Amino acid sequence: MAGLKIVASMPDFFAHAGDGALRDKAGFGCFCARCGRAVSAPFGYEKALIWCLYCGIDAGHVPAIDTPWGHRWTFGVTREECVDDRRALDCGEFEAMAEARARREGRVIDLLPR
Repeated sequence: MAGLKIVASMPDFFAHAGDGALRDKAGFGCFCARCGRAVSAPFGYEKALIWCLYCGIDAGHVPAIDTPWGHRWTFGVTREECVDDRRALDCGEFEAMAEARARREGRVIDLLPR
């Protein structure tokens, strides 16, 4: 009997900054599994399916958005963030969700507390 092999249908990380993570020692270098572009991914994603951001947008996995709040990594977006982004966009709550995520991750400094 042949073994069962599970193949990921949605990548785990969408990278957009070449070797930036390597220079900052925040990740490792690899290649987009779809187009072969050289990208970087965070440590911990060594056995994950990695695509470049452009392939992710082209396939409809990554919403093409611009936000001042950013994402967890400066050099890419996780699958979970893409799912959250898409859900919030569909509900019309993207800005509130993105700000709340940035606050949870400690990326917002309040100079004038509310």
